[in-house]
Amino acid sequence: MTKRKLRKKAEIKPPQSPHDGIHTCSKGCKKPDCTRTLRDTIEEQDKQIEALKRDVLEQAAEVRQLRFKRVHDIHHIREQCEEIARLKAEVGRLGAFKTHTIIPNEKLQAQVERLTKAGDNLERVLTTKVASYEVANASHEWRAAKDGKDIQ
Repeated sequence: MTKRKLRKKAEIKPPQSPHDGIHTCSKGCKKPDCTRTLRDTIEEQDKQIEALKRDVLEQAAEVRQLRFKRVHDIHHIREQCEEIARLKAEVGRLGAFKTHTIIPNEKLQAQVERLTKAGDNLERVLTTKVASYEVANASHEWRAAKDGKDIQ
C-alpha cells in the first residue's frame, strides 16, 4: 500500500489585526517609530499650514488695499500736477496782463499828473496876466475837468 502524500502542514498564525504594528499610546509619546508621534506632528504641521494660509490671505488683502491706495494716490498726484500746471498758466497769463495793463496804467498816471501840473500852471499864468471873460470861463472849465465833473 502506498502511502498517500498529505499536504503540507498549514502554518497556523494568529489572525492578523489591522492595527498590528501600530503603537497606540498617549499623546506626546517619545518611543521611536511611534505613529502617534508622527500623527501629532502632522496635525501640528496642518495647523501651522492653515495659520500660514490665513496669514497669506490677510497679507494679500492688505497688499490689494495698499495697491488701491497707491493707485488712488497716483490719480490724486496727477490731478494735483494738472492743477499746478493750470495755476502756472494762470500766473503767466496774469503776468502778461500786468505787463500790458498795469505798467501802461502807471505810465498813463504819470502822464496825467504831468498834464495836470502843466494845466494848473497855465491857468495860474492866464488868470494873473489876462483878465477876460474867456480866460475866466477856461479857468472854470479847467477846475471842473480836474475835479472830474462834466463841463456844460
